[in-house]
Amino acid sequence: MFLTIRRPGWMLSAVLSLCATTFAQGPVGTAFTYQGRVKLNGNLVGNPTASDCEFQFGLFDVPSGGTALATLTQTLPVSNGLFTATLDYGGMAFTGQQRWIEVSLRCPPGVGSLVTVLPRQRVDNSPNALRSQIAPWSGLTGVPAGFADNVDNDTQYAAGAGLQLSGTTFSIPTGGVTLGMLAASTLNWANFSGIPAGFADNVDNDTTYAAGTGLQQNGTTFFIPTGAITNSLLGGGSVTSTKLASDAGSLGQVSGGVLFSSGAKIGVGSSIVSAGTNARLTVEDGDNQLVLRQTSAGGADAAGMVFNTVLGFPGFHIQRRSSAGDFEFTAVTVNLTTGQMTVAGNVCASNVTCPSDARFKTDITPLPDALARLTAIRPVTFRWQTEEFRDRGFDQGRHVGFVAQDLLQVLPDAVVRGDDGYYGVDYGRLTPVLTAAIQELHTQLGEKENRVAELEARVAEQDRRLGAQNGRIMAQEQRLAAIEDRLRSIGAAPVTP
Repeated sequence: MFLTIRRPGWMLSAVLSLCATTFAQGPVGTAFTYQGRVKLNGNLVGNPTASDCEFQFGLFDVPSGGTALATLTQTLPVSNGLFTATLDYGGMAFTGQQRWIEVSLRCPPGVGSLVTVLPRQRVDNSPNALRSQIAPWSGLTGVPAGFADNVDNDTQYAAGAGLQLSGTTFSIPTGGVTLGMLAASTLNWANFSGIPAGFADNVDNDTTYAAGTGLQQNGTTFFIPTGAITNSLLGGGSVTSTKLASDAGSLGQVSGGVLFSSGAKIGVGSSIVSAGTNARLTVEDGDNQLVLRQTSAGGADAAGMVFNTVLGFPGFHIQRRSSAGDFEFTAVTVNLTTGQMTVAGNVCASNVTCPSDARFKTDITPLPDALARLTAIRPVTFRWQTEEFRDRGFDQGRHVGFVAQDLLQVLPDAVVRGDDGYYGVDYGRLTPVLTAAIQELHTQLGEKENRVAELEARVAEQDRRLGAQNGRIMAQEQRLAAIEDRLRSIGAAPVTP
């Protein structure tokens, strides 16, 4: 298509054609070629020297007015008035409806305003043909009735018994033909090939058999004699719990003399499973579900860990018991319901950290009257009642501290009542009280220091005034002395003050 389009001062002649793609083995693409010749005031642009011009190619669906469907801007070389542009609006821009291209340009690029050359140039059928390679199924016309419902009505086949299907090919797999598929009298000995030589004469030559490892033979009967099955003949995992006897002797044999049982109890390290024995581990019935026990050579003392519910809660404790059974010392008790751990004796730790993040806390208020509370606390020295509470692990030394019942009246937040009903003191909770008391003392000291400074200032003022008064008195005394000297000089009697 060749057009000549004029605009005052400008003249554009254009040729529109489908772009021939030069790439090997690839689709045509959606670009097409737009060629033209430009004159300005009758003179070819780019003559005699080639120059660049800025072109704007707008695609419209109406010959005039309307809004551009797409716009391409390119800077192209113009030589002797000729230029070539490759335009690619994408295949979706051409749907079979008429399209027009509006060209605007300015030479050189970026100088002055773009000048639109009218009228618009109608696009021929070549760019619309690009639509054919990307048109959707729904955009096709003349679709046969058999495909109009978008359903592929091909008959579907499936492989049945004795067959397999791979793609569009049916075949008989290896082993696919079973006995039931064979017709009666189908197989005949005479029809087999590859029959071993020992059977080719149709005579059964009996083979002589002998008893090997783990077996004995009596005539034509083979059997397993007592004790013939050894460990080497057992396969891995062949002996399960259902194959084992439940008596104590069997358990000891299987465990190599480590595990023993007695009724509902299981012991480790001793064939006698009961309290006070040398068993290292017992699993018992009743309240004691699991006991880890360490026993001296004669069974004199037993120490270990007991998981039980004797204390009325799920948990465990570490204890020591004498052979006579009259003393039980529990060193550690853990309540798994409350998470509380009780230790009888001293706790030595390199560091103990308590949660204190502000995000954990609520209802935060200052601690009032800390100094008054602290002065009301009665510090004491004391000794533990070791005989009455032997299970507590109290030592014989003298201690300093507080009595929980006294502290309960003054600072109840520092007193903890255990599950056994006895009170304890959380000495760590006294630290905030001591801190607040020191802060109150610091405040009082500051107030007293301010009061002392005020009194010192008042005393200094009094001293200043007293000094001034003394100066005036001395001046008066000097004046009186001068008057007396004058009176003596005139023979008058001195003045008695």
